[in-house]
Amino acid sequence: MRLDEFIQETGIPVARMADRCNLTFHQLYHVLKGGTPTLKTAIMIREYTKGRVQPEDLLPLEELQKISEQKKSK
Repeated sequence: MRLDEFIQETGIPVARMADRCNLTFHQLYHVLKGGTPTLKTAIMIREYTKGRVQPEDLLPLEELQKISEQKKSK
C-alpha cells in the first residue's frame, strides 16, 4: 500500500502521523511528494503502519519501474 493511500484510508493528518512515527513533518511530506526516504524513515513508517506500508512502497514509482526492468533483463 502506498503511503498516500494509507493516509487517505485512515484520515490521519500528516503532522500527527509524523509525530507518532517520531519523524518530522518534512520527512513525511518529502516521501509523499515523491522523494526517496532514508532507511530509518522507511522503517519507522513500516512499524507505525504495522507493515501495511512496506519500504519498497515508499520509493518513487519511477524507481520501482527501473528495479522491475532490471530484474526482467537478468
